[in-house]
Amino acid sequence: MLIHPPTTHPPTTHSPQYTPTHYTPSTGVTLRENNLKEIKGGRILDSQGILVANRRALLERPGLMEVCHELIERLEAHLKADQYYR
Repeated sequence: MLIHPPTTHPPTTHSPQYTPTHYTPSTGVTLRENNLKEIKGGRILDSQGILVANRRALLERPGLMEVCHELIERLEAHLKADQYYR
């Protein structure tokens, strides 16, 4: 199913322990437009998304499972491709 229980395996992109090792630096446009300053060497927020699905909804709503699979495939493709753009 879509819910992954905690494991003792090494962190993967699917585990709650996964922490990205990079970030995308800003171009400065948003900072200038909002009169903000960059904090050198500082990180304000680390965030993580999680996909939660209702088992009954997945079984009863036509097409919902396919939408979830498509979303997961796109996320996995992005994570796989990301290694080539670092």
